[in-house]
Amino acid sequence: MADESDARESEGGIYSERDLQLARFHALGGGRLLEEDIATATRISLGDLVTPKHREIVTKLAAAGLSNQAIADILEISKERTQELFKYELGTGFELASANLSHSLFLGGVAGNHAAAIAWLRNHNRSQWRTKDNNT
Repeated sequence: MADESDARESEGGIYSERDLQLARFHALGGGRLLEEDIATATRISLGDLVTPKHREIVTKLAAAGLSNQAIADILEISKERTQELFKYELGTGFELASANLSHSLFLGGVAGNHAAAIAWLRNHNRSQWRTKDNNT
C-alpha cells in the first residue's frame, strides 16, 4: 500500500490525494478543472464581492455623519480599502441626506409650516434671509 499522504485505499482501488481533492472539489460544486478555478479565484477582487446592500449601508452610515474610519471599523476592513471600494457612497452620502432634509423643509414650507419655510429660505437665500446676529 502506498504512503497515506499520497494515496488512500478504497473499495474500488487506491486513490491519490489529488483524486480525492478533485472529488471534494466536484462535490462542492466545482465544474471545471481545479487549476482553472484556482486561477479564476485569484482574479476575483474584493470589489467583485460588494453588493448593493453593502453600498446602501455605507451610504446610510455616511449620511448619518460617521467618519470613514468608523465606517471601515463597522465593515471590518481598512479605511483605505473602504475609501477605494465605496468612493461614491462616501462622497455623496452626506450630500444626499442634506438634500433630503432640504427637500423636507421645502415641502413643509409649501404646506404652511412657517418655521420650515424660514429655515429653507435661510439656507438657500442667505443674503436676504440672514438673521440680525448673523451678518455673514
